[in-house]
Amino acid sequence: MKKLFTLAAALLLMGTLSAQQYSLVKVTEVKDGGLYVFERNDHVLCSSLVNKVLQATDDYQTTALTGKEDYVWKLDGDNIEGFAIRNEKKYADDPTGHIFLGNPSKKTDITMSNDASARWKFTFDGDEATITNVSNADRFLGETSEGSNGYKAYAQSNIDSYGHNFTVYELQVSTAPFINVTPAAADFGTKAVGDKAVSMEITVSFGNLKGEITYTALASPFSVSGSLAESGDKLTITANPATEGKYSQTLTIKSEADNVSAQVSVKLNVADLSGGFVKMSGEVVEGDYVITYGEYAMKAFIQENAKQEKVNRFDVATFTVSGEVLVDPAADIIWHIASAGDHWTLFNESTGKYAASTDAKNKGTLLDDATTDNAKWNISVTEANTYEFENVARAASSQDSGNKWLRNNNTYGFACYAENTGGPLTLYRLGATPTAVDQVEAEVKVVKVVEEGRIVIIRDGIRYNAQGVRLQ
Repeated sequence: MKKLFTLAAALLLMGTLSAQQYSLVKVTEVKDGGLYVFERNDHVLCSSLVNKVLQATDDYQTTALTGKEDYVWKLDGDNIEGFAIRNEKKYADDPTGHIFLGNPSKKTDITMSNDASARWKFTFDGDEATITNVSNADRFLGETSEGSNGYKAYAQSNIDSYGHNFTVYELQVSTAPFINVTPAAADFGTKAVGDKAVSMEITVSFGNLKGEITYTALASPFSVSGSLAESGDKLTITANPATEGKYSQTLTIKSEADNVSAQVSVKLNVADLSGGFVKMSGEVVEGDYVITYGEYAMKAFIQENAKQEKVNRFDVATFTVSGEVLVDPAADIIWHIASAGDHWTLFNESTGKYAASTDAKNKGTLLDDATTDNAKWNISVTEANTYEFENVARAASSQDSGNKWLRNNNTYGFACYAENTGGPLTLYRLGATPTAVDQVEAEVKVVKVVEEGRIVIIRDGIRYNAQGVRLQ
């Protein structure tokens, strides 16, 4: 166990104690000047807007709040004529900016406005509240669809059609001792044996402590370093994937004198990835991938209807995952992702074609080359290690430019849909060990053929799959 309480730590603790800290307390009424958080489905409203839809996030704290988080709102007014709802992070960044929750007349759109003309009322039924815009015919904040965690302002006639029951929490000054860590889990996912060590930083906040604060050590393959007094209340957890196995430990940060603690779950799976595709995390690099959403992978085949007519969507295929490794995928679901200037292309070797958009929304197609923007994609990673594929041509289109995201709608396959269809994609990447082709010397003859829809590599009379695994 490493002790951190030096003179510098004591000074830091005094500074922490003097700073105002808040905790969330559930309330059934609201008041002028109060700071509040609005929660529903384990998500809280924040200031982010996507296509004029107010977003909610599941990344929020219940203790150690500063009052300037993006999900903290201040009320100004009363519950008769209504409150102006101000976002405290936007206010702190720019007091004259677009800081108020808005809703244009007779519309469902949500805006962030630079005036307080929209006035909102809170009607409690037990522990939950409906939030209505009294300045716009009592339109209510309702979820666009179940589980979307996006909200618009709907007419009262639709009150039974859209989820609208919010739990309201007030920020109240915290007097109890606390320790808070973000994130509460350090999951390094699956790494190949022998990969480079990887690190993750966690933020520790604490207050109202009388005793010293300490943290436990971690055993191999993990280590933890840093001094809370000297590194801005941050610790670094490092994982070294040297030996195959599944590892799970708990880092505990505590003050014994105050009887408070916080835990961080630390996990790592180290696997031999020579014969399979590993669940991807972090930024995309060039390589072979399987692109998935839910239980389906994207197939290099354009769907047909009962009349065998193309319907301009990528077909789906099921796949098998063992641990976090996708094993022996068919050739028609393996996509080689490669850079193309500032963008990326998706090439399927078994068909010799690229995944692309068409000039219409909710469509997809296969092209022989990647010279047009229809075959180019912007790829970004989310905090959940899923991936957003934005089609370059669709994003620049003069019609339905919002239908630019590669998604699976669970009914019609993969295509360029709007953001509220499906969700970001999960990628599985071929492991780092060379394939059968990569391992050969120049004079050795290698033949690559397609058998029953999958690539087979024949080297010296021995048959391998596309990942270099010998076939029986």
